[in-house]
Amino acid sequence: MNFKLDEKRVIITLIVVVCILRFITIFISMDELIFDEVSFLGIARGLSEGKGYGYVAGKLIDTWRPPMLPFILSLFVNLPIVEIIGRCISFVIGLLAILAIYITGKRLFNEQIGLYASLILASTPLHWFYSTKILTEVFTVFFSVLFVYFLFRTKENSKNVIYLSIVLALAFLAKYTSLIFIIFAFFILIWKKPRIFISKYIYIAIVLFFLILIPWFILNMYTFSTPFGSAESALVRAQSREGISSINFNFYYFYFGLPVVTSIYGIFFVLSLYYLWKEKNEKYIIIFLFVIFIMLSLSVLDVKRERYLLPALPGIVFLECYALMKIRPIVKNYFLLIISIFVILNIILTFYGFYNHPHIDRFHGMRLAMDFMVKNCSNKDIYGTSYPYIWWYLKKPTYRLEDLGEKGNYCILIDGYGLSDRDRARLKSLVPLKAKKAFEYGEIEIFMDSEKVQYK
Repeated sequence: MNFKLDEKRVIITLIVVVCILRFITIFISMDELIFDEVSFLGIARGLSEGKGYGYVAGKLIDTWRPPMLPFILSLFVNLPIVEIIGRCISFVIGLLAILAIYITGKRLFNEQIGLYASLILASTPLHWFYSTKILTEVFTVFFSVLFVYFLFRTKENSKNVIYLSIVLALAFLAKYTSLIFIIFAFFILIWKKPRIFISKYIYIAIVLFFLILIPWFILNMYTFSTPFGSAESALVRAQSREGISSINFNFYYFYFGLPVVTSIYGIFFVLSLYYLWKEKNEKYIIIFLFVIFIMLSLSVLDVKRERYLLPALPGIVFLECYALMKIRPIVKNYFLLIISIFVILNIILTFYGFYNHPHIDRFHGMRLAMDFMVKNCSNKDIYGTSYPYIWWYLKKPTYRLEDLGEKGNYCILIDGYGLSDRDRARLKSLVPLKAKKAFEYGEIEIFMDSEKVQYK
């Protein structure tokens, strides 16, 4: 089927418009940072000051986080606009993913698939949202696209396993759950290209993979005295239920949460399953297995979030494009109109999500709380929760409430968002009776040992 020039121009125009809007949304709630954002920024500052990896809240406490993003941020962390730079880095990585999925779709399938995959990825709200945050999720989407491309290229030519190994190593350094890519690649190559395991290229790839990870091994040996220390620590944390709502423990969480990842494009994902069953297209079957493998692998972890499923998004997008190309002859001249409507609806949903995020009160409340604490708690000891915020904004350690005892000259921060009712009640029971509530916004409370005017 010919790809008409006018249609191509419309799709490219839509992609450009969406990318411009993505850049604009970087500055929505610019001064309201997510918990993990301030943690990565804090680690970066510790690196720039020579205090070691994971130095947050006055000690090496966030050593379990993957190193790629903090090391990049450490180059800019002493600049006053580092928060803007951090979000711009994510924006650029998001754009690279959009470009990479176009190239991958064009070379593995055709130009139509490439352009429509690029448009769908660009306008998918979850990817859009996290492309404006200082988090690792957008990196995993980018490396997931590269992984799909080089996996199929390796299937065609064994030499490409060398490039695949580079992608796998970098993906692992960006986020440890990218280990899933390595396991999946192993099974697919055994199934579709078993002779690669007796070729010289696989040994070159393995050596190159570990060479790239040498600095990471050294970092782990220095911090943990074991070469895999931070990854092991991250796995332990992913299995910990302490202080987290029980809704995140359901094994089927990602299956029920899939519509959040796909947005309204999920209709095409469902349709693709029918065409897969009917036609049994090998490439799309492998992509489908990739999506399912990610979902199953992440489901065994206790701690779950919709954003953890973003590495599966490129595969989902290709399946959605597969269904689109199948229904195209049915809707004929209305096809481009339908796509445009879906894109516009997703733009509306994205902007609605920015201003009505489930945790928007927490983001806004923590910023107000930090403003209050900078003014009133800079010369006091701080106890309670959300230590990365305290460290980033006040550069002070946060002590456990259990250690407060009869001490004076303190501020207590209790961030109740995301805590179970039991943990929230336990923390409040540790607040001294003589402490005065000085600030309250939603589930965020600040107590002090001297009376202050309440700030709500």
